[in-house]
Amino acid sequence: MLAEIQLKAALIRLLKQTFPDVAIYGVGAVEGYKRPCFFVEMILTGENDETVNVVKKTYSVSILYEPEKITEVDSLQKVDGIRNMLKCVDDRNKHRKMCIKIKDDKLGNRYVKTTEFFYTFVGDDADYLNVHFNMEFYDTEEIEPTEPPIEDVRLIANIETNTDYRD
Repeated sequence: MLAEIQLKAALIRLLKQTFPDVAIYGVGAVEGYKRPCFFVEMILTGENDETVNVVKKTYSVSILYEPEKITEVDSLQKVDGIRNMLKCVDDRNKHRKMCIKIKDDKLGNRYVKTTEFFYTFVGDDADYLNVHFNMEFYDTEEIEPTEPPIEDVRLIANIETNTDYRD
């Protein structure tokens, strides 16, 4: 099972690798932050049971960029950087696609698909970059057994043989 903290940690790790000079905060930071910075918000927007122990999850991600000095060129460079950061080559099938690579000790590398990438400008003067995308994946959820496991199985069979094959 993939925990939400693993998703957000992978996203923040990618942002730090791509933009090492930009600080990263959660949405709760309202004062005392240093510019330039990103505010990263991740919200579960859908969780649907597909089978007894398989769940489809969808997260909406919003990355707000507050620059030190507002310029459109800087904002568009951040858009390109984030878009390129989300493009990776899947080790299994060698296809390039928009996804986030998550390292899992139990499962190895896991690739979470990103969809619906877009950006807007927000704020009083519509000058702060806000990048949005979704992350979609299937996950397993282990169900705790409610009954004890079967310990012994006995099969009793009565087999009648008919040697007269004319019937």
